[in-house]
Amino acid sequence: MEWRALGMVMIIPTLTAGIIITRQFWHEISERCHNLAVLLWILANAYWMITEFFGWDELLVPFFDISYRHFTIIPFSAGILIMLYYYLWWNPRNKSVPGEAAS
Repeated sequence: MEWRALGMVMIIPTLTAGIIITRQFWHEISERCHNLAVLLWILANAYWMITEFFGWDELLVPFFDISYRHFTIIPFSAGILIMLYYYLWWNPRNKSVPGEAAS
């Protein structure tokens, strides 16, 4: 907790690097899916860190029996769904696409 300011500041370059890398390789579906999943993972971890830094991780959301840290399941799940899409649907159907070989 004593590194709160540094942790908060490091969110910006980490997300920026993830966005730049994702944009740079957007034309390759395998890179797009993997980089989007990583970007969502970074976003979820950043949100989780923020909730812990400010003590929101124990606060309950009104009308629900969950705390604010439970919202991290949204980007984590989205990343998993992207990877499932790539490995279970797209990749098996497109193994012969040039430049898009199975990773």
